[in-house]
Amino acid sequence: MTSYFFLGFQFLLLGIINHVGYFITSFFGIGIPGNVMGMLLLLILLSTKILPLAWIEKGAALFVKHLGLFFIPICVGIIAVEPLGVQQALSFTIILLLSTNTGIVITGRIYENFGRRRENDNKHNPLS
Repeated sequence: MTSYFFLGFQFLLLGIINHVGYFITSFFGIGIPGNVMGMLLLLILLSTKILPLAWIEKGAALFVKHLGLFFIPICVGIIAVEPLGVQQALSFTIILLLSTNTGIVITGRIYENFGRRRENDNKHNPLS
């Protein structure tokens, strides 16, 4: 029961950070999407250790585990514009492959850097 409470708290915390990102972009008229601003805010909070990773780790891991479900609306949208997709299939395929590979490479590099940083922190402070 308590694990569901903490998971709900983590979802709520991630949602609040996301909504703050939307608020910041709309209030200041910044030309980036609100969810991207929310992720930048989350990155800043985690990097400065204002927000401990343990407070959101399991909730974020669950989101990542089920990330494929968030792409279902995109797939439905692509099917809805099928005639255009048939005409531009090669262009779409190239763009999708390049953007997917770029995202994977960037995500992998960031993950490796965080992993190295965590290993270095554990070497310097083995009690934590």
